[in-house]
Amino acid sequence: MNLRHHSFLRQPFLGKQWLQLIAFNIFWLICVLGQNQWLMIQVGVLLLFFYLFSKNIIDVTRIVIFIPGIFIDLVLIKLGVFIFSEFPIWLVSLWIGFAYCLEHGFAWLNKLKMTYIALLGGIAGPLSYYAGLKLNAVEFGFNTSMTLMILAIIWAMLLPLLVFLNNRFRKL
Repeated sequence: MNLRHHSFLRQPFLGKQWLQLIAFNIFWLICVLGQNQWLMIQVGVLLLFFYLFSKNIIDVTRIVIFIPGIFIDLVLIKLGVFIFSEFPIWLVSLWIGFAYCLEHGFAWLNKLKMTYIALLGGIAGPLSYYAGLKLNAVEFGFNTSMTLMILAIIWAMLLPLLVFLNNRFRKL
């Protein structure tokens, strides 16, 4: 059975976007639970994403929008906001998956006003890191409330930026 051409995947929202959202959440778990030990699995899943969901090579090159996210995470590591037992290479995989999903599973964000995207980023971004904390993928260098406040401010700006960059790529 060829999954790429399955009728469920061709449905506008019910098919591909839901499948991609579910797939991204599974990918998030693979990254957070397996961390650097599961890098090959992460790469395999990313390649599967590209195979199943990409329309063309521009679609794959769009992942460069992961750069602002990984840059911010690296700054937060350097500032001691995040503490990892070893350098988290898996964060690159996670950011590539997230950037890729902006065009696909999270495409519904494009229909929202930037104010709502900022609000969503300010809530969902910190919750993701909090879940990572609870799953022992990261430690916070400051108390939890302070770290979540910092992340809320960052993500309220970062998610609109990433959506904007994704839309600019769409126009290329």
